[in-house]
Amino acid sequence: MARRANALQSIRQGIDDAPLLVLDAGNALLGYGTSYEQGGALTREAMDLMGYDAMAVGGVDLELGVAHLRSVADEAGFAVLSANLVSRDTGLPPFSPYVIIQRAGVRVGILGLTEDTALDQAPDAERYEVLAYDATLAAYIDDVASQSDLVVLLSHVGLQDDKLLAETYDAIDVVIGGRNARRLLAPESVNGTPIVQLGARGEDLGRLEIALDGDNRPIASRWQVIALGPEFADDPEVASLVHRYRVAAQSPTSSTEAEAAD
Repeated sequence: MARRANALQSIRQGIDDAPLLVLDAGNALLGYGTSYEQGGALTREAMDLMGYDAMAVGGVDLELGVAHLRSVADEAGFAVLSANLVSRDTGLPPFSPYVIIQRAGVRVGILGLTEDTALDQAPDAERYEVLAYDATLAAYIDDVASQSDLVVLLSHVGLQDDKLLAETYDAIDVVIGGRNARRLLAPESVNGTPIVQLGARGEDLGRLEIALDGDNRPIASRWQVIALGPEFADDPEVASLVHRYRVAAQSPTSSTEAEAAD
């Protein structure tokens, strides 16, 4: 994460006033080790420091429960999105289905989808269900498109279904996908829509540049995979954050307080 923060800062410094969005396609918050033990708080705080705009909900994000993820999302400075994860009681999604972000005069609509097996490990799974991808997009896509210059599907449903959805819905301009952990060095293109996906565990950073015409309609794209190797120094603020959480996780007092809170 500390290398990723440094890489993002370098990108920001090199693009002048061009609008930049930082997105994640899911399975981002809980992670492993300290991140999991702290219930995703470490990753959420690091993503805030890095200036994330939105993430989709993936199944791993729900391993401590939908209610737990909802509490983490309430603290986040970025949108946590899932249009097709809904309450069985109300039929309403516990997370925002989509978000419209306007930056440098460009309106970007970002709609999140969650995979159909996402509730398999969730302790409160009986209270929720995951709706079919196609039916969910049919319910939302026109509303999102009417408010946007660029429509991004932030998807944790897998590459094959991403292709089917891009083929079916002309309004989708970009698909940023997850679930398969495929390190795509070049985008898949379906119906003129670039589909990108990028490995796992945050080992890479993907940079997708979208060229717009005078009416803010997408006309071209370029994809770059940035391996976060040792040539990227650790961002000191994020490195310090990780260190503080690790120290806290090893503290007996912190452990006792965490158990009492649970």
